[in-house]
Amino acid sequence: EEPAMRLRTSSIPLMLEYVAKSGMGQEDPQAAADILGHEDYLFEARRYGLDSREPLVSYFARFRTIAPEDIPKLLELLTGICRLHQQGRPDLFRQVGTKYNAEALRPLLSDPSRPILVAADEEDAVRGYVFGQYQVHQGETALNDLTTLYIDDFCVDEACRGQGVGTRLYEAAEALAREHGCYNLTLDVWAFNES
Repeated sequence: EEPAMRLRTSSIPLMLEYVAKSGMGQEDPQAAADILGHEDYLFEARRYGLDSREPLVSYFARFRTIAPEDIPKLLELLTGICRLHQQGRPDLFRQVGTKYNAEALRPLLSDPSRPILVAADEEDAVRGYVFGQYQVHQGETALNDLTTLYIDDFCVDEACRGQGVGTRLYEAAEALAREHGCYNLTLDVWAFNES
């Protein structure tokens, strides 16, 4: 059976997708590196600016679904997002608070209609997230029948910005949408949000 979520992106060739989808990069990085140790793999690694096999395997290992122990860091990141929103639109957002609290996050851990992807560093600490929500449109008067993966919230830790984490999280969300047969992926961004 296919794992719940592994990093898959349109910009990474199928052979690399297989490593991510099968979970090899998460469960046994060395086995994944050995399997993909041929010249095609090395060519693709260089194409993505990597010097060897190891970084690309690590790249896969850093993206995963949410776990209960991630909640404190998610709340920290959510607080930063709320602060940004409050500064940009004080007429709409409270000075203190978050979009979700710990109690609201717990049910999302097991809600298949609300996928949450996280980017984690080498110590498995969360450095960014994407909160998704599948929106199913059926029998509507204006829209064709389709499913959208809506990005409800998206954040990268300030200390990790500018390192491609956000791009790779977006690509992982894009791949998840494709994997679930979504017609599109949508994201709304406030005009004041320059990060």
